[in-house]
Amino acid sequence: MSNRGFTQSLENDIVLTKVRRAKPMSFFSAGFTLIEVMVVIAIIGILSVIVIVNMNNARLRAVDARIKMEINSIRRAAAIYYGGAGNESYGNNANSCNANSSMFKEDGVIANLIDSVEDIDGVSVTCRSNGSNFAVSADLVSVVGDFDDNWCIDSSGAARITDDPPAPNVPFCP
Repeated sequence: MSNRGFTQSLENDIVLTKVRRAKPMSFFSAGFTLIEVMVVIAIIGILSVIVIVNMNNARLRAVDARIKMEINSIRRAAAIYYGGAGNESYGNNANSCNANSSMFKEDGVIANLIDSVEDIDGVSVTCRSNGSNFAVSADLVSVVGDFDDNWCIDSSGAARITDDPPAPNVPFCP
């Protein structure tokens, strides 16, 4: 009889184990709740906004890199002009990129580089020359802080970001 009680007890455990097994999920309890889905959508939305903002910043930095490259190319073209057609001069005094008898207008390479930079939306180029020195500055499209920054190069070898373009009759980067 004691054996029988043990077997019956074992059978009861087996039966209980069978009863405790998980039931297959019904159609309505098989998925995610509405809250879970909304949280996932919100997270995806936040991540996509971050990616879009970073992509726009990368695009602006790429435009700034193009501006810097083309303005730096003007320095090389100016050195060629100085030693060649300029006869040891950067041309007449100029406070404009379109000034007559200045290297900015006479030299085709320099004029094309200036036009290329000015074709970028929102970018203006400032040119200064006094014959023995020159400076060229262009607006950068990505704004850092509260300033509209400029990329400035001059005949002394300066190439830097400035808050303002060179002043009239001052052919040096500020």
